[in-house]
Amino acid sequence: MNDIEDLIRELLDRVGSGEALDREFEQMLEGSSALNDDYRAWCREHSYRPRNGYREYVRLLLEQRDEVWSDYAEFDS
Repeated sequence: MNDIEDLIRELLDRVGSGEALDREFEQMLEGSSALNDDYRAWCREHSYRPRNGYREYVRLLLEQRDEVWSDYAEFDS
């Protein structure tokens, strides 16, 4: 089974967010039925809709990263 969260984090780090991430992730899903099945199971498990579940997860990751930098900036002040 593929770890969808690790896969999305790696893609985000490699290609960034936005259209490049959308294209890359969609190509990966189209290229592997096992990955597609794992992604759909992950979406069900986290109550995401398959059409945009990965985007919601990316948004969550980006918010967490922003919080870390905000906390760091407050600590540094």
